[in-house]
Amino acid sequence: MEPVSEAVIGIDLGTSNCCVAVFHNGKVEVIPNETGSRTTPSFVAFTDSEQECLVGEAAKRYGQKHPEQCIYEVKRLMGKAFLDADVQMDSRRWPFKVVAGPSREALIEVPGLPSSDGQHGRHFKPEEISAMLLKKMKKIAEDFTNHANIRDAVITVPAYFNDSQRQATKDAGEMAGLNVLRLINEPTAAALAYVNQRVIGTNCQDKKILVFDLGGGTFDVSIISVTSGADLVSRFLVNGVAGDGHLGGADFDSRIVWYLAREFKQQTGHEVLSNQRSLLKLKQAAEVAKHGLSSMHSVDIDVERVYGEDDIHMELTRAQFESLIEDHMTKCMAVVQEALSIANVSEADIGHVVLVGGSTRIPRVRDMLANFFGGQPLACTNVDEAVSYGAALMAGLVGNRCDEAPAISVEDVATLSIGVKSNLDQMNVIIPRNTRLPASGSECFSTAFDYQTSLSFYLYEGERALCSCNRFLGVFQLQGIPPMRASGQPVVRLILNVDGNGILHARAEAIGGQTAESTFNGSLDKEKASMIVQEAQSSRQTDDAIREAFRERQSLRALALQMRDSLPRIMPPRKRQLVSKTVNEVLMWIQSEEFVASSAIYRGKHIRLLTVNDAEGVPGCFCM
Repeated sequence: MEPVSEAVIGIDLGTSNCCVAVFHNGKVEVIPNETGSRTTPSFVAFTDSEQECLVGEAAKRYGQKHPEQCIYEVKRLMGKAFLDADVQMDSRRWPFKVVAGPSREALIEVPGLPSSDGQHGRHFKPEEISAMLLKKMKKIAEDFTNHANIRDAVITVPAYFNDSQRQATKDAGEMAGLNVLRLINEPTAAALAYVNQRVIGTNCQDKKILVFDLGGGTFDVSIISVTSGADLVSRFLVNGVAGDGHLGGADFDSRIVWYLAREFKQQTGHEVLSNQRSLLKLKQAAEVAKHGLSSMHSVDIDVERVYGEDDIHMELTRAQFESLIEDHMTKCMAVVQEALSIANVSEADIGHVVLVGGSTRIPRVRDMLANFFGGQPLACTNVDEAVSYGAALMAGLVGNRCDEAPAISVEDVATLSIGVKSNLDQMNVIIPRNTRLPASGSECFSTAFDYQTSLSFYLYEGERALCSCNRFLGVFQLQGIPPMRASGQPVVRLILNVDGNGILHARAEAIGGQTAESTFNGSLDKEKASMIVQEAQSSRQTDDAIREAFRERQSLRALALQMRDSLPRIMPPRKRQLVSKTVNEVLMWIQSEEFVASSAIYRGKHIRLLTVNDAEGVPGCFCM
C-alpha cells in the first residue's frame, strides 16, 4: 500500500476556475498547473474516440469543437433538483444536456459514451464531474511537491451552500480519493488568508472584516470578527452571512452574450442563441471582453464565422457593460446591507473590506464598495488565490500539520434556519440561522391524534413561516410510540445537529425509555427548490402574521385539551354536556383544518371556550 503524504492541501472548487494550495514545511504555497497557471478552468470534456476524460484547459479547448461533450459551471448543479428554477434557466444556455434522474435530481447526459443500460449516452451526477476536477487538483499538487498520494484536504464551499450542496461537495471529495478534513466557507477561508498575510503578528484586536466574495457563479458576504489574545491565538468569529447562490461572473458573461447576439441579429438577421457552437464562441468572446474592461475603457470584439460566413466586429465600452449588469450590482449591495443587518453592525463598524473572487476585478464593483464604505476595498492577496490559500492553512490546522504556524480558532455559523414541519405546514425552527457551528437543538413533540404510534419528521431549511416556501431536506419516521390519548404532552424528542462542515445530522427518540430511534444524515429527496432569503425579507409581514396565528392555534388546542381532560367531577349535567360538546367541536375543527386560519379566528374560539366554562357561575377556570 502506497504511503500517504504528510502534505495537506486546500482546494477552491470554483464555478469557473479551480485553485489548489499546499501546506507543507510550515507554510502555504499556491500551486501552478502544468501550463504554469495558478488557476485551472473548471471544465471537463469527454472525447468520442477513446472515451478519454479531459480536465482543465485541454477540456476547454476541446469544447470549442464539441460543445455538447464539454461540461462547465457544474458547481451550479451540485445538490440541485432537476426542476429547480435556476437549473432550468441555466440549462437553456448550456450546450450540454441536463436531465432528471430517478429521484428527480439533476444529471448531466454526455452523448457518445456507452451506458450501463445500453443507451446512447451516459449520465453523470454533478458530484462525479466535480470529483474529476478535484482529482486534477490533487494530481497538480502531487506533481508539484513530489509528494505521492496526497489525501488530506480542506475543500471550500460558498457560505450560502445548503445542506445537500455541502453533502454533494463532500461526496465529490471522497470520490476523488480525498479525505475531506473539513468543508470551509469561502469567505472564511479568504479571511484566514488575509489575516495570516497582513494582520497576524500585529494588533488585530476587535477588527471586523467584511469579505465580499464574488466569483464565477456564487456570491457571498460575510462579516467576521478577528481578535487575538495573550495566548497568540487568532480567533475568527463569523457574525453573519448573506449571499446569492446564483450570481457571479457567468451571469455577467451571459449579459454580454445576449447583447452580442442582439446586435448580430440586427446586422445579419440570424438568431444565434439557439445554436450551441455560435453560443460557445460568443461566451468565450464575452469572457475576454469582460476581462479586458477591467483595465480598459473599451474593447474590440472580433468573432469569425459566428453563423455561416458572418462575423462580429464591434466595440464594447465599459459604460455599456456596466449598464448591462447594473441590476446585478444592485443585488450585490442589497446582500451587503442584509449581511450588516444580520450581524447587527453598520458600515462604520467595518475596519476592512476584503475582495475575493475574480469578478471583484470589475471596476464598478470596487467603486460601488468604495462609495458605500467611504474607502477603497483591499485586494490583500491575488483575488483568485485567497480562498485556496486559506483552505490550505485550515488543512494544516485541522490536520495537525502546523506546529510552525500561528494558532487559529475559527467559529462559523449556520447559513439557514433548520426546522421540522408541524401541522398545517408550519415551519418549526429548531436551529436558527447564524447559530455558531457546530450547533445542536432539540424539541419535544406530542401526538396529533389519539392512539398514534408513529411520527414522521419532515425537515426543511429556510426563513419562511410555511415549509412549502422553504427547501425540503428529507423525511424519516419514528415507530414504537406507546398508544395513548392525545393530551398535548410530549412523547417524542427530535434532536438536530449541524457539524463543522454545515451538514445536518438528526435523530428522534421516544420519551420514557422507549428504544425506537431513527437517524437522518445529509439530504434525501431533492424535490423542493431553495427559496432565497430576499424572499423571506420581502414577505416578513405575511410570515409574522402566520407565525402569530400558529401561536394562537397552539394556545387554543392546549386549552381545549386541558378542559377535556380536567372537567370537574361536580358539575351540573347540562353544563358538563355543553362544555364537553364545545370542547370536542373545537378539537375536531382543529384536527380537520387544512390551512392555518387567522389569529382572530383562533382568539374567537379561545374566548368561546372560556365563556362556556364560566357560564352560569360554574366554578373552575381553565385559563392557560
